[in-house]
Amino acid sequence: MDLKSDLLGLKSKLMNIEKDFSEKLTTVSEKEEVGKRIEEKVTELVESKKKPLINLNIGGKIFSTKMSTLLSCKETIFFTTLSKMVEEGTPIPEEIFYDRSYQHFELILNYLRTKTFNIKGYNRFEKEDIREEVAFYGLAEVLQISKREDYDLAWDQSLSKSGTFTIDTSDNKLIKIHSTTCYTHFVTNRAFSNEDFQIELEVSVTQSDNYLYVGIYNGSYSLTGNCGCCNPANAFYLQCDGSIHINGTRTENSQLAWNSQKIIIGMKVYNSTKKIYFYFPGKNDLEIGPYNLTGANFRVYAGHCNAGNGEIKILDCYAIKD
Repeated sequence: MDLKSDLLGLKSKLMNIEKDFSEKLTTVSEKEEVGKRIEEKVTELVESKKKPLINLNIGGKIFSTKMSTLLSCKETIFFTTLSKMVEEGTPIPEEIFYDRSYQHFELILNYLRTKTFNIKGYNRFEKEDIREEVAFYGLAEVLQISKREDYDLAWDQSLSKSGTFTIDTSDNKLIKIHSTTCYTHFVTNRAFSNEDFQIELEVSVTQSDNYLYVGIYNGSYSLTGNCGCCNPANAFYLQCDGSIHINGTRTENSQLAWNSQKIIIGMKVYNSTKKIYFYFPGKNDLEIGPYNLTGANFRVYAGHCNAGNGEIKILDCYAIKD
């Protein structure tokens, strides 16, 4: 009797499972059918010559584009919005409004047109805004843009070779320089061992010579005996006279000279491949490199010989995720 009851109970459970599974199959099938119908209608809309263009009002600014461009990527909010209109039989309006900033929308639209996306040359804050817009329009996964990893890099006076300079107490990314001594080095608080990282420095120092320099050094570099302008080993840097110094080898590049000008200098450091690039956002995005690195435990540093007045500030430092 108990066995028969157990078998009947098991049969009932199996029947319920089969029923649920059948209903789910029907639901999936219906969804696929609906999706297929919507896609067919959208395709018909795209191919229709009656409505080849559509206007987008992004925060008050009008962008005109082809319907086929707007619907070229199924992951976007545009495809979702228009698909819903097609499914419900709602007429497509002459203009669709999105309450967003139009500042970077051209990047979104250009991606839909060309399937290329380039944010080189934008600063840290602009890139954060672009990420937000990309996510809103549904392209974050397509473009594989994730929130970047920032490094809180700062100058460390205890590690720096003394000269007449101070690190701003309210902002330890800023060095204020008033120096009359040689062998003056300013060193950051972090050594990078395995990370690929990118950093930008704003340099505004007036000096009595051409011996201001910025770059990185490895763990074998000695602060006590080295002077960056004298081309030491284990250092990889640019000098304001336009010379490049790579582990004791000096070369010239007239494009790089900045002397006492205010300038932003960027470095891309690849521990993974032992390469370094230098770039200048204010000089038509000039980029030079790669140059070979040796050693490990790289720190960012700057310095100069003799008299100098001004500031060097860390603007940005973050992980490279190519």
